[in-house]
Amino acid sequence: MDQHALPQAGVNPWRTLIEQCRQAPRPGQDEAQLRNELCRALDEQAKELELSDITISRLMQQVFAVDQHAIISVADGNGAILYANENFCAVSQYSYEELVGKKHNIISSDYHPRAFIADMWATIGKGKVWRGTICNRNKGGEHYWVESTIVPTPAPGGNGYHYVAISTDVTALKRYEDILKAANEQLEQRVAERTAELEQAKKALEADVDARRKVEAKLQHEQEEQRKLIAELHNAHGQLLQSEKMASIGQL
Repeated sequence: MDQHALPQAGVNPWRTLIEQCRQAPRPGQDEAQLRNELCRALDEQAKELELSDITISRLMQQVFAVDQHAIISVADGNGAILYANENFCAVSQYSYEELVGKKHNIISSDYHPRAFIADMWATIGKGKVWRGTICNRNKGGEHYWVESTIVPTPAPGGNGYHYVAISTDVTALKRYEDILKAANEQLEQRVAERTAELEQAKKALEADVDARRKVEAKLQHEQEEQRKLIAELHNAHGQLLQSEKMASIGQL
């Protein structure tokens, strides 16, 4: 049997060794006892390996599910791409061969300020997880947005880190947000313009009301003056009549 050959699917090599131990001849009681102890130890080890196989299988299924959903890349400490999954290639429009070995800034959009990028590198450089929304640029020059989580993992040999980036394409959501933001800004501008128009109308109305009040006050003053004048004329007329009456009496 080839010692490098892989075991068949579903065949546990520990189980095979245990069966061989159990079926082998037992020359003596001591040797048989030792053989049984060995079989028990191997049996326990086989159970642990079976559990490990189940755990690994489940982990592989989870990794496959994440790989199908997310945009995934792995970069070394200098930012050179070591791995990119199909989703990364699709959204960036670069082939796997075009990406591997290149610096991650091959998809940089220059949208973010230097401080933003510096903070990201400072965070993952300390071995801490970084989360944020990043604007990238594909091969065709178009921008796309991703919601990213970058996880530092120890590099082989324990020198520095490799960086696993798991992202979700949120370009459509970002566009809707931009449309909503523009609509809100337009609405706020219209509200401000309408408010200014109403304020001007209010001031004009207040000025008109004030002018009307002044006119009314002037009319009231003129009416009062007319009443006074009429009263004075009435008194003068009465006095005149009284004088004429007295003069008539004096002539008699």
